[in-house]
Amino acid sequence: MTGGASISFRALGTTAIVCAAPGRALHEAHAVVLRELDEIDRACSRFRSDSELSRLNRAGGTQVVGERLCEAIAV
Repeated sequence: MTGGASISFRALGTTAIVCAAPGRALHEAHAVVLRELDEIDRACSRFRSDSELSRLNRAGGTQVVGERLCEAIAV
């Protein structure tokens, strides 16, 4: 990114990059992305036994799910 700043980090089995234009709050943007990825991981991960998806699979599909998992299923 020309004139801006970026942070790269491991997330969800890949590399994520947060970029910010000059004068923008890169660290604030990074924190927002980390929170979003954490929410997605907690809801949708098939690798976490405590994720909402894993609980749904164990329940045999008879469980109310949250908005994040519903959104992911719809997509």
